[in-house]
Amino acid sequence: MSSEPDVEKWHPWQPRELSQRLSEAERHWYVVGGWALDLWHRKETRTHEDIEFCCLRKDAPYFMEKLNELTFFGAQSGSLYPLNKDMPLPKKVTQFWGWDEAKNVWRVDLMIDPGTEAEWVFKRNPDIRLPHSDAISTTPDGIPFLRPAPILLFKAKRCRPKDQFDFETALPHLNQEELHWLLRAIEKEYPQSHWVAEIIGHISASRAK
Repeated sequence: MSSEPDVEKWHPWQPRELSQRLSEAERHWYVVGGWALDLWHRKETRTHEDIEFCCLRKDAPYFMEKLNELTFFGAQSGSLYPLNKDMPLPKKVTQFWGWDEAKNVWRVDLMIDPGTEAEWVFKRNPDIRLPHSDAISTTPDGIPFLRPAPILLFKAKRCRPKDQFDFETALPHLNQEELHWLLRAIEKEYPQSHWVAEIIGHISASRAK
């Protein structure tokens, strides 16, 4: 590699570009983060600094090979380091950034799904889980993505301005089952979150209609 990658130099692929590159993949994967919400909305509601997708740990080398135009780095605690292709992936690392050396930009953030092929598991609390049939959806053109309730659960921890925007944009469109699941999960994991009161208020307003 000609130079050390700049952590700020992101020019992420669009979900469709990623999906095209993985169109023949025979393993389980799905888009997460803000892009997953916009795939659910079926429109881009805001700009995105990166694109994140998940796969099972055992499948990560497979996807890195599928995206072999990229050089992958482990990302942990604010640091990046190159991977040794002759060694297993480090067990404690759950994120891997893909660097496009030809364009001198980062393209994707590959994240490890701690669940199974049948079940999505919240990586911060394995007691919170969903069957994949409830957690994962697919766009009409075949892009798999994590549904909004699990995405918002992740975002409840930090609640940055973009997270608040995502919450407010998604909340009116969640069905009752999703609202109640999200409420229970946030009450369990982040009971002090102001989102708890907002979700309860939305549920109450929905019942009153």
